[in-house]
Amino acid sequence: MCFERALAGTLEERDRWRVMRRCVRQYRVIGEDGRPRALWEDAARTCSDAGRYRPLILVEVAKARERAGDPAGARAAAEEALRIASLDLAGAAQHSSLIVDRLRRRVERLDRRSVNVLS
Repeated sequence: MCFERALAGTLEERDRWRVMRRCVRQYRVIGEDGRPRALWEDAARTCSDAGRYRPLILVEVAKARERAGDPAGARAAAEEALRIASLDLAGAAQHSSLIVDRLRRRVERLDRRSVNVLS
């Protein structure tokens, strides 16, 4: 797929984010459910902790893990995203409080889901 070839090259962080989203969207359109998760997991491993897009990538990892039936893994990714976004917000970085609020709600929902699974 042409998007994966683009991802193999050198891209600015913003462009990599955009290409990743398009690539994942195309895989979903053609019914490749496992490939998007692999792409997001790989992006999370290679993305810099200081990168602006890391929390957003981790949110996508959390979504992919949740879809795959891994609520504990989804919660871990969401918590890491929340931690990074909260630090960025405290340091007056580019992440808004809206992202932090969304991440808190996601972690809370995953907590509730974990409790319901264990019951």
